[in-house]
Amino acid sequence: MNKRLLSLGLVSSLTSVTWAHDPSPVERPNVVSVGFAYGYVPAAAEHANGAHGQFVPGIAVDYFRRVLPRLELGVMGHLELARYVIPRKDALERDRALLVAFVGSYSITDRWAVVMGPGYEIERHKSFPIFRLGAEYRLPWQGERFIPLGLFYDLKEGYNAWSVSTGLGVEF
Repeated sequence: MNKRLLSLGLVSSLTSVTWAHDPSPVERPNVVSVGFAYGYVPAAAEHANGAHGQFVPGIAVDYFRRVLPRLELGVMGHLELARYVIPRKDALERDRALLVAFVGSYSITDRWAVVMGPGYEIERHKSFPIFRLGAEYRLPWQGERFIPLGLFYDLKEGYNAWSVSTGLGVEF
């Protein structure tokens, strides 16, 4: 009996979501932004025996495709423009790492969105998977253009990092 009720509830939920979906095409489904990012890696040091905490400048390039009025799927790229070390038994060197994340973005309001998804950090010494969480505010500017303001937290192997970003974006 419980399995039947669970199945019925699941089918009715999926049906209501499908019927609630607006089949009309989304206007300006593509979103591209380019900007500057500034990260903070609490576990990092400039040298293997240096003080902890390193600020890391970077360049960010994002592409999103709006699949539903409030849901976007996309790729976020972040190139770090610094060298640093994560001091530990086998010091982890980071030299201009490239982070690529495949994320989903859900708009809570017309301007605020939450972002999350898996990715990979590519670097010549060691590359590994990451998971990105964040929030972005889109400040409207001249029609389809906007200024994205983002705050992100990256969960990485053995250490984590914060970053803020801003730039210019366009919907088309």
